[in-house]
Amino acid sequence: MVEVVNNQNRPLTNVIGHYYQHRFEAYDDVVGVEEMCAMLGGISKKSCYMLLRTRTVGSFKLGKDYKIPKINIIDYLQQITNT
Repeated sequence: MVEVVNNQNRPLTNVIGHYYQHRFEAYDDVVGVEEMCAMLGGISKKSCYMLLRTRTVGSFKLGKDYKIPKINIIDYLQQITNT
């Protein structure tokens, strides 16, 4: 079994982490803004860019485009779910 870790190298061992891993398994390991919006329940692109610019969700840029590791979106969802 492959152990998945988030952007702080912590294992995703809780139930929420496994739920999101399963829910998002159809997505690539690195997604774009459109996919991130869909993964976060259809939020607007403006809200998505705000999360990326403030580094609330970890990402990197490839040229002009943001690329977001799926694990960072899962980590973000765990953080807002656990608070």
